[in-house]
Amino acid sequence: MVKPFQCLYYCPLRDSNSLNVLLAASGPQIFSFDVSDGSLLFTWSSTADEEGTRNLLQNELRTLSNGGKNCVKEASASQDNDAKRPGKRRKLSPHESGSETVSTEIIIQDGNEERDIAASTPAVIKLTGSSNGRYAVAVTGEDKCIRVFELFGNGTLLESSKRYMPKRPCAVVLTTDDSTILCADKFGDVYSLPLLGRSPEKDPQTLSADSIVNDGDVETSHKAFVPSASTLTVHTRRNHQALQNQQKVTNQPKTKRPLEFDHQLVLGHVSLLTDLAYVTLSAPEFPLGKKRSYILTSDRDEHIRVSRGLPQAHIVEGYCLCHTEFVSKLCVPHWQPQLLVSGGGDDYLVIWDWISGTVRLRVDLKGHFDELWKSHTMNISNSQNTISDSVLARIAVSGIWSMRHPETPVNSVQGEIIIACEGIPALLFYSLHPQGGLTFRQCLPVVGNILDVAVLESRCTILYSMDNIHEKWSTKVLDQGPLRASFGAVTFSASAQSWSQSADCEDATSVMNKEAWARDEVLQEGGGKESALSELLYSIENLRKRGLGQDN
Repeated sequence: MVKPFQCLYYCPLRDSNSLNVLLAASGPQIFSFDVSDGSLLFTWSSTADEEGTRNLLQNELRTLSNGGKNCVKEASASQDNDAKRPGKRRKLSPHESGSETVSTEIIIQDGNEERDIAASTPAVIKLTGSSNGRYAVAVTGEDKCIRVFELFGNGTLLESSKRYMPKRPCAVVLTTDDSTILCADKFGDVYSLPLLGRSPEKDPQTLSADSIVNDGDVETSHKAFVPSASTLTVHTRRNHQALQNQQKVTNQPKTKRPLEFDHQLVLGHVSLLTDLAYVTLSAPEFPLGKKRSYILTSDRDEHIRVSRGLPQAHIVEGYCLCHTEFVSKLCVPHWQPQLLVSGGGDDYLVIWDWISGTVRLRVDLKGHFDELWKSHTMNISNSQNTISDSVLARIAVSGIWSMRHPETPVNSVQGEIIIACEGIPALLFYSLHPQGGLTFRQCLPVVGNILDVAVLESRCTILYSMDNIHEKWSTKVLDQGPLRASFGAVTFSASAQSWSQSADCEDATSVMNKEAWARDEVLQEGGGKESALSELLYSIENLRKRGLGQDN
């Protein structure tokens, strides 16, 4: 079974010599497709970078082995008292290339310690890009790295920088002027980085002679610890005992290496951050048409915070409080930036006037899947019914997208809001009115669970990627049937006022699916590969808080 595509990003045509490029991430690889005919243009993978990392690790291993002999002799006297246990292993996604596993694991033994150092190709978890289509930004999860690519007109990607963040990023956006990257991590912090910043001189994910990797954090080597007190300055029995305990300490506490690139911590939440959006509005109270920017952030504790934009992000303008479960996705329609559409673990969407923090509308989600679910349950067994029913029992919004209709009258429907939910093989379409109203238009079933959507606004078309590994309506059960398609596309018909497939879309997606099936990377069953892939594709429901006695 071929791995599905977990992330999509559409790069529009920027000049007459450029192509309409779709970037699609599958595991640790990024593919660029020509949207016009579906042909594969370029494939990027970090396998080449991993080969260099492997050589560097082996060289450092030789250095440490030669230079650590004296340390081994000095520590031999205390070997009997120390426990021999392996170091902690960093959790990394498996990456297969045919029958070979592309990974490196080196065990360094220094005295009585064993340190496992694993280098792997981490999966891409986020894709975005600049508005001019010249740059693409990818986030890889396990190494917590933000990679910036230069995107050429023929679809080629050239990696220009990679910066390793202190914590795993969960959302990334670019400011309106495409000069700054805003990165949110799951520890509640938001950082700003220049888009064209330089890469650090040293890669914190590789082993150097003066550092070790432990639990995913880069830590400097230990220095000999010398107490500030001595037997000449200690007189009481209690202080003398404390001095003896300090003298037994052989090393100083471990310290983390600071980030070696330009960055700034701009704001933080006390809860796990889930999504962020950057909005720029005209401020009529200021002269000369001055604009003001805002940063909208959501977290696991049902909060949506409205903060000022850079450089005043520490100023909180207000909160949007209505959700009773986690908020996983935010969407601000670019033609109506005063509106905010949010969704998460609740059975409904919320339409906000986010400037004032007031709710305009709540729209039901779960009810629109009922008919689709009933038709599905007629063709499955009772055992599958139980598994799938748990997916529909608790809605988890995995994506919200907006698309504006071209050349629409002022008083008519101006755009669409598109919704995808985790583990559900369908897309929901809502019509967004100029007054901020949202009406249900259509529930479109597809052949697999929706993973991501790319909006082609100029063509009134959306491309979507589907899970071809798991059963429909399930996030855990593998599909034992024939190989399904990875891509699909639908176009909006103004005459029929509905979404449907068109001949041009079918031809392009058919070619893209053939390219996807022709890849060498095949998922082989066994071990923990299925669970790792499931965690990569389906992570939204894990945000839900569980009480006592509730299973995962």
